[in-house]
Amino acid sequence: MAREFLCVYHDMLPALKNLGNAEVGRLILAALEYDISDKQPTDLIGKEAILWPMLMSQIDRNKAHYKKICETNRDNVTKRYDRIRSSAAAYDGIQENRIEENKTEKKKTEQKREVKRFAPPTLDEVQAYCQERGNNVDPDRFIDYYTSNGWRVGKNPMKDWKAAVRSWERSDSATQKSAKSSDSLEDQYEMMRRWAIENE
Repeated sequence: MAREFLCVYHDMLPALKNLGNAEVGRLILAALEYDISDKQPTDLIGKEAILWPMLMSQIDRNKAHYKKICETNRDNVTKRYDRIRSSAAAYDGIQENRIEENKTEKKKTEQKREVKRFAPPTLDEVQAYCQERGNNVDPDRFIDYYTSNGWRVGKNPMKDWKAAVRSWERSDSATQKSAKSSDSLEDQYEMMRRWAIENE
């Protein structure tokens, strides 16, 4: 992109004040023409011809500086674009890998959910498990109880019905022990009563 301005520095003002208006006009017109087309002026006939070499070298320096800035900017933009393009390509590769990893993880999660999903047992399954453990849990009562409460343990959905059978087994044995202990207390009370009657 070409430079579309002419830069005239303030330090030229004292020299320009020594020229007449026509000479300043010819010098500025010659500078603009030279800046646009690199064409050397031929109509400088007065004092402005003395200032021309200084102004021409300043115009050349400004053009070279502007050209260097443009090249640097172009190089920087190209480097930035290449960096963005390469990082975008790398990002796309990473994204594709992440998408594949996410799909794999999602499949594994779905498989785990399928494996862990609770299915209520049948009466035959509960009977077989109770026989295997040799407990006194009534399978019909067990099935009826959990069917009526939606197969929940407290407020939570049941995860393992066999663990629930084992819990019933423990609570049944605790009930039986307490019944036995209450029976033995009654027996002791009865013995003490008889002893008291006999010893009166």
